[in-house]
Amino acid sequence: MDTALQTKEAICNGCISRTCCYHYRVSITGFDLWRIASALDIRPSQFVGFTYAEADAEHAFILDHSGERYELVLAKSTDAQRLGACVFLVRTNTGIHRCGLGDLSPLVCRQYPGYFKDGLMRVINNPNACWRTWSILELDVDLERALEQSAKERLDDYDAILRDWNERVGKSSADSWFSFEQFCTYLENRYVTQFAT
Repeated sequence: MDTALQTKEAICNGCISRTCCYHYRVSITGFDLWRIASALDIRPSQFVGFTYAEADAEHAFILDHSGERYELVLAKSTDAQRLGACVFLVRTNTGIHRCGLGDLSPLVCRQYPGYFKDGLMRVINNPNACWRTWSILELDVDLERALEQSAKERLDDYDAILRDWNERVGKSSADSWFSFEQFCTYLENRYVTQFAT
């Protein structure tokens, strides 16, 4: 395993509270949904939700002709011990928080705090969401670039699926309404067709 990745993982594992898992709205792709649901053998409704998409959101879906656009997100916990945290955040008996997904975590979580803008790698430093300040020197640029490329490929696939879904909804009768459950089933079926062996 790469030293920079070990450092990144070691730093994150040193965080007791996992503030980022409470702070951020974690937007996921259909691939993330399918991969997690398949691996854990659970229904998407047990771990995802949807929220209104920002006006400039690229990866949005519709459910009717109202013009409202939505974004797929990991659900937040309603458990009193972890209220508002990612539904997969696990709190140990000693009070330490850990991600319950491990290698199944969405790509956006694995990329944090690194991201690329205009071809340059940057880091997110938000004191409300992380207990420390990150340095770009702590990250493996090649690994982060590979994660970014993988994320781009997954988003390209997801965007094509969203275009098909949105077109399907758009062509339906004006009084038609599709449920979020139907959308999730559509995603699962598309990814099963594309990736299942």
